[in-house]
Amino acid sequence: MPTNKTILISSQRISETTEIAAILVACGHQVHTAASASEAMELARRSERDLILVDVCGDDDPWSLLRAFSSGAPVVAMGSSASADQRVAAFELGADEFLSLPMDAQELRLRVGKSLARWAGRRAGANLRFDRCRLNLLDQTVTCDGRTRTNLTPSEFGALRLLMENSGRYVSRSEISTAVLRRPYARTSRAVDMLVSKLRSKIRTHKGETFITSVRGAGYAVDPLALRKTAQRGGPTRIN
Repeated sequence: MPTNKTILISSQRISETTEIAAILVACGHQVHTAASASEAMELARRSERDLILVDVCGDDDPWSLLRAFSSGAPVVAMGSSASADQRVAAFELGADEFLSLPMDAQELRLRVGKSLARWAGRRAGANLRFDRCRLNLLDQTVTCDGRTRTNLTPSEFGALRLLMENSGRYVSRSEISTAVLRRPYARTSRAVDMLVSKLRSKIRTHKGETFITSVRGAGYAVDPLALRKTAQRGGPTRIN
C-alpha cells in the first residue's frame, strides 16, 4: 500500500472511525475524521486529501460527498447495511471500492491500497486517446473533435474508458456490466445498452457521427477494424 497519504474519513460511527483511523495511521498515513458531510466538505476545502472513506449508511448526506469528491480523489464507500441498490448507487457516483462494516483490517488495507495505486496509475497516464477522442482520467472529461464534454456520468465515462482501452477488439456486454456497473450481466437486462446509448448521444462529432459501434450478438467496439474483421469471419471475434 502506498504510504504517507492524507486520508479523510466521513462517518458518524465514532468507534468504527477510530478503529479504521488507527489501522491507517499504522500504515503510515495521515488521517482526518469528520462526523458529518458538512464537516467533511470543510476539511476537504482546507487541505489536500489523497483518498476519502465515506460511510453511505452512517453519514447524514453521503451522496453529496460522493458527487463532490469522486473526480478529485479516489473514494472508498463503506456501510454495514447497504442494499444492492445503495452499492450500485455508490459506484454510479464514482466510488472506487466498497468496504463492508464491520470491516476486516486486511480488507481495509487492501481496498485502500488498490484505490491509491489505481489513482497513481491514472496520474501517470492522465490521458487516453483514440482517433479524434481524448479522455482526461484525472478530471474525467472527454474531448472529441476539439470539443470537451464534462457531463458524462461516472458510469458513462467508465464505459468509454473500457472501450478505448480495448480498441482493436469488441467488449462484451458482460464485461461492461461487470467492470462498469459492478453487477453480473443478465441477458434480459437492457442496462448496458441504455448506458452505451446515452454515452453515444453525448460524444457525437459535430457531424452527428459516433465512433462506438455495435457488434451484433456480442457487444461494442470503438475500432471499426474490429467490425470489418468480425463480418469477414461471419461472427463475433476478438482481435489481439
